[in-house]
Amino acid sequence: MYTYHVRRSSANQQYYWTLEAGNSEPIAWSGETYINKTDCLNGLNLFKTHAPTAPVNDTTATSARRTSTLEFELFKDVKGEYRWRFQAGNNRIIGVSGEGYITRQGCLDAIGRVKANAGRAPIVDHTQTVATLY
Repeated sequence: MYTYHVRRSSANQQYYWTLEAGNSEPIAWSGETYINKTDCLNGLNLFKTHAPTAPVNDTTATSARRTSTLEFELFKDVKGEYRWRFQAGNNRIIGVSGEGYITRQGCLDAIGRVKANAGRAPIVDHTQTVATLY
């Protein structure tokens, strides 16, 4: 079962989200940290709502161009690995792959798993604290 996790970074106390597969491996994350929790949750909900139906723009193909306001962009990173990022029409990155893939097909398969599970995954908020009673 896939699950979203909202956490705070120990380095800067900012918020981020991950989408983890049933084996607890992160398959997607927010790609950045957010100063406030509301912005983090807004990004997560945008991803959760639109990722299942978003098109894939394969920029490794010669004729690739933006096809949608919200889309998965498949690209090669500096190591030559295939990755994806989910971005808005203004190029704002909303989510990124949790890892690089050796093959294009491996990356496309990962996008398929995200699309199949992103919309129905529950959200666990690890930033909520319970007051200690004295």
